[in-house]
Amino acid sequence: MRVVQDDREDAASDGAPAATGCANLTVAVVIPAYNEEQSIAGTIREYRRAFPFAVIIVVDNASADATYARAAEAIDPGRDILLRETTRGKGNAMRAAVARIDADVFVFTDADLTYPADDARRLLDLLVAERLDMVVGDRVTGGAYDAQNRRRFHGVGNVVVSWIVSRLAGRRFNDVLSGLRAVSRPLARCFEMRSDGFQIETEFNLTAAYLGADVRELPISYNKRPVGTASKLRTFRDGWQILKFAFSSFSIRNPVPAFAVCAVASFALSLFWGVQAVIYYIQHGAMPHLATAIAAAAFGILAFQLVFSGLMLGMRQAESRRQDAIRFREMKQVWNTRLDAKI
Repeated sequence: MRVVQDDREDAASDGAPAATGCANLTVAVVIPAYNEEQSIAGTIREYRRAFPFAVIIVVDNASADATYARAAEAIDPGRDILLRETTRGKGNAMRAAVARIDADVFVFTDADLTYPADDARRLLDLLVAERLDMVVGDRVTGGAYDAQNRRRFHGVGNVVVSWIVSRLAGRRFNDVLSGLRAVSRPLARCFEMRSDGFQIETEFNLTAAYLGADVRELPISYNKRPVGTASKLRTFRDGWQILKFAFSSFSIRNPVPAFAVCAVASFALSLFWGVQAVIYYIQHGAMPHLATAIAAAAFGILAFQLVFSGLMLGMRQAESRRQDAIRFREMKQVWNTRLDAKI
């Protein structure tokens, strides 16, 4: 990989933001693209202007149009990278990009010209200046998203998902589904990237909360999509997938609450059937429905098993989390030292 370092005068003459210490860093701008032939070239040009020192990685995610050809015409073949990911899904495309390059900072954006490149640059500058782990472009706080959104349930869905994920993560997020974010190398390398679709943004936030990462949300602008294009996010289907992934991830990393809910449900069934069986026996001196008594006993035993299993898994997960946090802090220390030497 070759990184070109532009001086301040050259950047300014091109209309780009004045170069700071970031120009000495290895920065990767990741642009996943699916059927974005009308906007991909413009997106590349905008981000090249704002990030003259960065490597731009475009991942064509099995597009059925001329996205790949338009991207090939717009990138700098001596510096940038153009990939094809045949398995559809935003998460798959982003995973392919991160696996291809090692960078000090990753900037993730969409290929539809909705996220201004200058705002993305502000995210990068803030992350480097304050040594944050992730800076997310917040479309919600300033009302930018509501001003441009024309799909009735998208805005409501974003608020609902952000609220639920915030409760699961144990910290407040204003815009969980934002596609614009700057991520440090240590945090990017700690992501499992298990999700294959639009759940990837939720995974970013949940992983950051799990590791105790320093996350900041920065209000940004949000542009209209080019005429003739449409959002790939399907409100109800993708919303359900995102929430399902969020609850699944929470259960894996926090088994005690998940097992406790199942234990309470099991004990409630045991109590319901058990009380009926006991009352009938007291009144009639017989047990005509033996299956009810057996089911009550079985669910009672299951409830206790769930409690102990949850506690054991909780202790193991607590130790695993401690080890993950230690590893993350060690990686961040190395990253900070690396940045100190470059800036």
